[in-house]
Amino acid sequence: MVHDEHHLKLLAVFHYVVGGIAFLFALIPTIHLTIGTLMVSGELGNNGEEVPLQVIGTVLIVIALLWMVSAAVYGICMILSGRALAGQRRYMFSLVMAAISCAFIPFGTVLGVFTILVLMKDDVRALYGLSR
Repeated sequence: MVHDEHHLKLLAVFHYVVGGIAFLFALIPTIHLTIGTLMVSGELGNNGEEVPLQVIGTVLIVIALLWMVSAAVYGICMILSGRALAGQRRYMFSLVMAAISCAFIPFGTVLGVFTILVLMKDDVRALYGLSR
């Protein structure tokens, strides 16, 4: 049981780290947001193209905001999952976040797989007060 508690605390720390990386990842489309805003505001001139720059700028803004919001939400959920793992609470939330983090290559994949492996152990389930 002591090893399982240690594994959960170690996984919690790694969840915090991946959550922080996700927040940094959310900052990547800042340049796209800036360029899109300049296009929409008219700061970048429209030289008679068929597709107005405002349309392209709007698309850039929408994609950048979706990327930023989804990465920030993922980072928040990873940090919450780390807190849940450290306190041995919300088993299903941590399990679902581990499955979702497998899509966040490469760090999330490794963390997700190890989290799933640890959470599936019978001794860990007993720590959460769950039976098989």
